[in-house]
Amino acid sequence: MSVLKDTATVNEEDANLLVLIIDTNPIVWRKSNFSLKEALRHILVFINAHLALKHDNDVAIIASHVGVSKFLYPIPMTHENSDKTIFPNMYQKFRVIDEKVIANMSALFEDVDTPNNYPDKGLCIPIDVCKVYGSDTPVFLQQASHITGGKYLKLEMPQGLLQFLMVYLN
Repeated sequence: MSVLKDTATVNEEDANLLVLIIDTNPIVWRKSNFSLKEALRHILVFINAHLALKHDNDVAIIASHVGVSKFLYPIPMTHENSDKTIFPNMYQKFRVIDEKVIANMSALFEDVDTPNNYPDKGLCIPIDVCKVYGSDTPVFLQQASHITGGKYLKLEMPQGLLQFLMVYLN
């Protein structure tokens, strides 16, 4: 008896690309009792955990700011961001991603003149949403999550962001 393998299923041996879109609207974060800086610390630990699961895993981080969307990671290599300093007690890929995300997040708040869009390619990729703050529920995020078979989760305690990400979105 032969068993046919469903080609649409994900093989656990395959590498995974984690794409995070972070709402960096300063007006929303000022109203929150959880700072963007603290949320970013939680998110970076989650990213590092994802990368540690499998050598081939990768990540893309996009900031959704006021009137602009910008990649925080990956970004094209330039002479300014090609520092090769070695930190012996930290996995090099973690350090590179952490530093670039933090630097690009800072740059985003200084310069928001160049609009970029991330187009929908219709690839049927699940979109998981973790709402950290606010009573307003953006309907488009709920719809995107539902249509793509992703998860829509509202975080009740923002200080538990890391635990929430590790348990529910991994």
